[in-house]
Amino acid sequence: MAEELQSLLDRIYSEGVKKAENQAATIVADARREAENIVAQARERADAMLRDASAEAANLQQRAESAVRQAARDIILQLKSELEKRMRGVLAEASGKALAPETMAEIALNVSKNDPEAEPAILCAPRDREALEKAILSGIGASFGAAPRVFSDPSIDAGLEVSLRNGDYYFDFTVPALTAMVAKLVGERIAAVLEK
Repeated sequence: MAEELQSLLDRIYSEGVKKAENQAATIVADARREAENIVAQARERADAMLRDASAEAANLQQRAESAVRQAARDIILQLKSELEKRMRGVLAEASGKALAPETMAEIALNVSKNDPEAEPAILCAPRDREALEKAILSGIGASFGAAPRVFSDPSIDAGLEVSLRNGDYYFDFTVPALTAMVAKLVGERIAAVLEK
């Protein structure tokens, strides 16, 4: 009987151990699956965070490049504006100095020389009127078909305006007009250089 009892105890122990081992194996397998799921979810989250961070970095880089391009455009526009402003100042000063009464008389002659009936009327700065009349009536004046009439206009600081045939033809050689004309030509070249 002791043997039967011992055999029963061994069998109960053996079945209990097997059952416990099976339960332990199931718990371990479940724990492994759960751990694998947790690791997989963590990887997915890490991958999503990495994608988001990469997208944000690319977005930041694109915005930074855009800001740099805009700043470069602004600098070029400011530089162009400042160059044009300075160029206009230099041109106005040079034009004012170059438009001496003798030069203005030559301009008036060249404008009207191909039309003997032109009857030129010339407007100039009040301070230049007398000297311009004198230059025209000296050796240059003989070249005109009809004696030019010279008038002063307080709105003209330097240069002259020539009108022919009672205003049918009009030429503006004032400093602002010459400056604008040359500045446009030179300004386009400066703009082309700056845009490269």
